Amino acid sequence: MDYVEHIHPALDQCLSALTGYVIKWDHSFKLVKYMMKLDGVVTFAALFTLVNEFEQIRYQAFVPTKGLNHLKAGLEEFITSLQDHGLAEPILGFTDNVASDAGTFLECIPSFNKDVEPVSFDEFSDLPQLILPEGVSGICCFLSF
Repeated sequence: MDYVEHIHPALDQCLSALTGYVIKWDHSFKLVKYMMKLDGVVTFAALFTLVNEFEQIRYQAFVPTKGLNHLKAGLEEFITSLQDHGLAEPILGFTDNVASDAGTFLECIPSFNKDVEPVSFDEFSDLPQLILPEGVSGICCFLSF
């Protein structure tokens, strides 16, 4: 314990220097199954992890529910850390639950709101919709220069 407390500032500095240009996040429910219970009650529901484009963990927290309100302060500190170290803010984020995650991440990560133009499907309703033949799948690639 003494050794970990001794190197804690150095570990924090190393973590803070990692990029976060492209991020992805998810809740994991596996680890908490093996954790201690308090009076027979599970303390945490999940482990939230946010990784960067190199799969390096940039933010991680045990959370009592899958709700994202527990993560707002940590996400804001993640952005502050990037700014303090002169690193670019995220431009792209991946999740498996866009509908429920979008609001929190747009609120906590302002760069997700920059230069974004929403597309309305009604805008081009006069054009026929592309239907791929059975057995054909599409791949979407984005290039940025």
